[in-house]
Amino acid sequence: MTVFNLRFVKTELISRELGRAVNKAFDMRIRGDYREQVILTREQVAPFIDQAEKFIAAVRGYLKNSGKI
Repeated sequence: MTVFNLRFVKTELISRELGRAVNKAFDMRIRGDYREQVILTREQVAPFIDQAEKFIAAVRGYLKNSGKI
């Protein structure tokens, strides 16, 4: 996540708001994958759906603007 933050958030290619959401979602995923008996509820995960859609749109915009797609 450090490289992501340095490359995209610090350079403002991705907003700080989306950067925080990506970092928090990543942390939740790590907890769910690697810690025993961690159950993530729908209520914990649901707020990230909207943020994920915004993130995907931002990445698509970046790729289009940079001529990568």
